[in-house]
Amino acid sequence: MDRPLWRMILPLVILGYAVQRGAAVALAHLSEAPGALTAAFAAQVVALVAVALGIFLGRRWALLAAGAFAVAAVGAALVQASMLGSAVVPRAVAEIAVAGLVVAGVAWLSRHELGAAAGGEHGDRPRVAPPERVRDQRRASPQGG
Repeated sequence: MDRPLWRMILPLVILGYAVQRGAAVALAHLSEAPGALTAAFAAQVVALVAVALGIFLGRRWALLAAGAFAVAAVGAALVQASMLGSAVVPRAVAEIAVAGLVVAGVAWLSRHELGAAAGGEHGDRPRVAPPERVRDQRRASPQGG
């Protein structure tokens, strides 16, 4: 495989978070929480799996999946805060912050890494030969550049 190491490890970290959110789905279901809360947690799991898959495959749609995760996280936080009151507000704010970090991180990857990996125009790595290779090619050319 010619994938960079970060494109193999980062999805594992994201999948670990998806497993934690999956445990929240199971606990919400077993504790007979309202369906809206269980559905919001399940949407987070699906979106996180999509983000991990998009990063692993090097696809730019991982940013859309990260946006879906952010929407699901904000929705779950709002449902929790409205049902449980002010006791969960700090936790809800932390979940929204995590969602923001995920979106910002995937947006950066999409701009600088995934676009270049997919052959897109964007990316911070130019698609030209290093200067020493250009010099060697000029010396080897019959014109003598």
